[in-house]
Order: sequence, then structure tokens, then C-alpha cells
Amino acid sequence: MALNKDKIFKAADKAIRANKIEKAIKEYETWLNENPKDWNVVRQVGDLYSRVGRRDEATKKYAIVADHYKRDGFNVRAIATHKMILRLDSHNESAMRNLAELQAEEGLLMEAKSHFQTLVELYTKQGHKKRAAEVFKKLSEIDPQDVKVRYKYAEFLSKQGKSEEASREYVGIADQFISQGLVDEAVKILEQGRSLASSDPVLKVKLAQAHSLQGNHVAAIALLEEVRGTHPNDPVLLGRLGEAYLGAGNMTEAESVFQQLQEVDPQNPENTLRLADLRIAQSKFDDALEHLTVLVDREVANNEGAKAAELLQKIISKEPYHVKSLLKLAEVHTILKHDSGRVMAYDSLCEAYHRTGDAERSVHVAEQLVELEPENAQHKDRLEFLKSKLVGPPPEAAQKAQRPQAPASEIRIDENIPDLNEITEVDLVEAVSDGFEAELTLDAPGSAPTVAAELGEMIELTQEDEENIREKLTEAEVFVKYGLVDKAITQLLDVLESFRFHVDSRAKLVEIYKEQNMSREASEQLMQLARVYDQIGRSADASQAREEATELNPVLAAETASAELAAQEELELTLAPETDSDLGDVGLELDAPSVGADIFSSPRLEDAPVFKEVGKEVGKEVGDDAGEEEEFAVV
Repeated sequence: MALNKDKIFKAADKAIRANKIEKAIKEYETWLNENPKDWNVVRQVGDLYSRVGRRDEATKKYAIVADHYKRDGFNVRAIATHKMILRLDSHNESAMRNLAELQAEEGLLMEAKSHFQTLVELYTKQGHKKRAAEVFKKLSEIDPQDVKVRYKYAEFLSKQGKSEEASREYVGIADQFISQGLVDEAVKILEQGRSLASSDPVLKVKLAQAHSLQGNHVAAIALLEEVRGTHPNDPVLLGRLGEAYLGAGNMTEAESVFQQLQEVDPQNPENTLRLADLRIAQSKFDDALEHLTVLVDREVANNEGAKAAELLQKIISKEPYHVKSLLKLAEVHTILKHDSGRVMAYDSLCEAYHRTGDAERSVHVAEQLVELEPENAQHKDRLEFLKSKLVGPPPEAAQKAQRPQAPASEIRIDENIPDLNEITEVDLVEAVSDGFEAELTLDAPGSAPTVAAELGEMIELTQEDEENIREKLTEAEVFVKYGLVDKAITQLLDVLESFRFHVDSRAKLVEIYKEQNMSREASEQLMQLARVYDQIGRSADASQAREEATELNPVLAAETASAELAAQEELELTLAPETDSDLGDVGLELDAPSVGADIFSSPRLEDAPVFKEVGKEVGKEVGDDAGEEEEFAVV
């Protein structure tokens, strides 16, 4: 016979108002016997049991409702119901565990960990070690980033005599530390684990990795060789060992290990990558590219242009102007239609060809850059510059023809010169013409080039030039920010190729070279900067630049200073040989040790007895007054 729901519920409600809770519970239980899934009634009965202090019955009813909510996906309601159970029974293990799991699912990690921790303590007090270990494991798993919890779990395992499990947990903690860059902490935790399980190969390999990250490759090799004795063909071990030898600079052993690894696991692309890294370390960039090409082509086939470019950057970062790698990079971007990447690759390739002296190819690449970005004034300027280099400078003979020639010394001879036999005295002042006297100067043609000649003419920048240079400098700063240092250097070198006196560009280039520990390049640019400062009258800045260059690279600075001194000495000595030659034709010898009988030792006049006599007389007169000897500057 079907129950009358209205009648039962009215009776229960009447009993509750009369504070006859037990009678109300009885009415509801009658209904639940026939309708056990009426969850609202189940919960209401639980409330009534709690009201009269019958906690066990109340928690059972709440647990049934919580399970229903959980099955139907109402986790929030289930959490609230389990909390009601714990308010009645704070040590209810089932409710505590279910509540913690539900909170973890909902991302309420702090609350979940708190309940799991309480449960661990409860099981530990009760002596249920196995249950405590299970809960502790869940506690460590719900938030792997919480190193403190994982460390407590490892200690717990260690105290329980589970050394091997504790060791593995220490490895997990070390992984977490390494991922955060806390390598020293990783080493400490692994050493602690090693004290528990000294023979654990997994822990040794991880400790070796940490040592390698610290730069202690010798310690890493020692640990890995220990493990290699029992696991000679383990791919992970061989990979770590080869990398350790590579880091230690032992190329022979690294190559041997990598070759063994290739035999053990030939299909693993990581092994190919390791061989490429080895070749790069050996500066065998062509061989490295050969290894990387297989991996690059695979990434291109998967439309992973960024990954393909990243592989090629392994070589380009070490050798920014490796032509074959730049060609491959341009090919990748061309296939994937990445115009921006293609432009950057062509830009570097153009500079690479220019640096190797391949003018035709550099012009060809520059033309492609103009086609890709026809509005870019920098590409056009570069193309024009490279084309001018392709034509080449005028032939040497033409250059000589173009040089202004010094006016020939004029020897004025009076047509009314009497017969040689009639000459009795000579006026030395008249013997040296005014025109010849004017030629005795240090500013003679053909003197050594000055700093200005080396740096080129100072060019007054137009507004467009200034804008282009600012754009280049901005791009260089962006490249440095994103790690594309070679691109930044190329940008600045482009500016200095056309505007050698641009101080900001050269100073920025020095800054980048110093940041990259490229001392020689930085020193070279500082010496150039010093010359620029000299030319524009900033002597103090020039001195400071030279001092900094000397600090960075004393040898190079000394060589440069020596070359400058030699050039200056050559400048000062240039006059002597030219003057000897020019004045020899008139029978004079400059800076003679004395002015006397040999003053007229010209091959054309030396046999004339009259000149010999006159020379003696003049020599006596001049010799009487030593102070006048230098005034004649006679040759």
C-alpha cells in the first residue's frame, strides 16, 4: 500500500513544532524506508539526529548525502556536508580524507593540505604507519611545487626505514630546485639523499647533473663513470656523461661517448643535437650544420619555424656570419613564408658576404632586401654603398694622376751670368731663390695620412640621416634585449660604415662588446672612438677611451699606439729624403756639417777652380760667425 506523503510530512512537521524530535524522525524514517533517495529528507533526518545529540546516526546520514553530491558532481555541496560531519566528529577519518580530496580537486590546496596533514598526524598517533605513508604521499602529490611538504615526506619515509623511496623523493625535490635555478640547494638535498642510499644510480645521475650546472664537471664525470660501470648502455646516463666531458673541454672523450650513444639509440634526435653541440664546441661549424640540417628539416615539415630557427641559432650565436647557416635560415623562412625572419636572415647574410669580401653576392642579397622591403631607406643605402664597393677604387695610376703635384722648384738663372772664369765672389743669399725657400716646410705633399684621413671626412648629418641612425640604434637595443646580439652589432656596424664619426653608435657598440666579454673588439672600437674624440676636439674623452682600451686589451692598445707613433715619426721624417733629391740638382746639400770649401760640390760645378776659390773665401767668412751657420740652412 502506497504511503501518503502529505500525511507523513504533516505529522513529522507537527511533531517538530511540538519539540517531539524523536517522533518526527520516526515519521521521516518511515518515508525513507520506501524512498531512500529522497536526499532532502535524508539530510533533514541527519539534522534531527544532530539536534537530539545522536551524532553517529547524524554523520551516517550526512555521509550518504555527501556521497550523492560527489557522484553527481556537486563538489561544493559535498564539501559543505563533510564539514558538517567534522563539526560533529573532528576525528572522522573518512570525512577528513574525502573533504581533503574534494578540496584538492577544487583547487583549495591550502585547506586540502591542512586536512591531509591532520590525517597524517592522526594515523601516526594511532600507529597506522602504512595509512600515514599513503596520506603523506597524496599530500606531496597534490602540490608538487611545495618543497617543504615533499621534504617532510622524504624525512617521514627515512624514519620509516624506506631509504630507497626517500632517496627518490629527494631526487624529485632536487628537480624542483633545479627548475627554479636553485642548484646549490639541489646539491645539498641530493647529498642528504645519498647518505641514505649511496648506491642509488638515479640519485647519482641527478647529482651529476647538478654538479655540471655548477660548472663542476670533474665531479659530475666521476659520479657518472661510477654508474656507467653497472649501466654501460643506459642512454640517459651516456647523454649526461657526454655533456659532462664536453663541459670539461675533453672533446675526445665526449666524442667517444656520443658515438656510443648514437649506436645505442640511433633514432633519438637528442643524440644528433649533442653531436652538433660537440662540433660547435670544436668550431667545426660546417659539420655541426650537417647534423642540425636533419632536425631543422623535420621542424620545417611540422611547420615549426621558430624551433627550426632556434636550432640554427646554436651555430649563429657562436659564429654570427657563418654563411651556410644563414643561407639555411633564409631557406627556412622562405619556405614557411616568414617575411620578417627572411629579412633578418638576409640582413645578416649580406653582412657576412661583405665581411668575406664577396661583393657580388652581398650586392645580390642587398637587392633582395630592397625587393622585400622597398620602402626601407636603410636597405637602399646599403645597396648603393655595396655597389660602390663593387665598382672598386680608381687604379693606382689614376689616383696618382689625381693627386695635386707640388710645384717644381724653380732655379732662376740670370742670363747675364758672366763667364765662370770671371766670377770672383758669390752672394749666397741670392743663390737660394725665394721660391725654393718657400718649399722648405713640413706641410709637403705626400706626408703620412692623418687620423682624419683614416676615419674619412667628417660628414654633416641631414635630418634623414639622424632619423635613420636613431632607428638603427633603437633596433640594436631591441635586438640586445631579446638576445640577438649579433644583429645588434650588425646594425651598429652599418651605421659606422657610413658615419664613422657618430659617437653614440660607436659608444653603444663598445657597450655591447663589453657586455659580451669581447675585449679585443671593444678595445678596437675604443681606440677608434679616441681618434674620433681627437678629431672633434674632445681630448679628455679621448684620453679616457684610450685608458679603457688599455685596461681591456693592453696588447692591442700598445700595438695601436705604436702604429700611431710610427706614423707620426714617418710624418716628421718625410721631408729629409725629398729635399736631398730636390736640391741635389742645384748643387746644395741641406744641413751640411759645416759651411766651407764643399759648399759648391755640385757635379756640374765642382771642377771650376773659380768656384773652389770662392767657396774657400766664403767658408772663412761664414766660419768666423758660427751663429750664422744655421741661418743659411744650406744644403
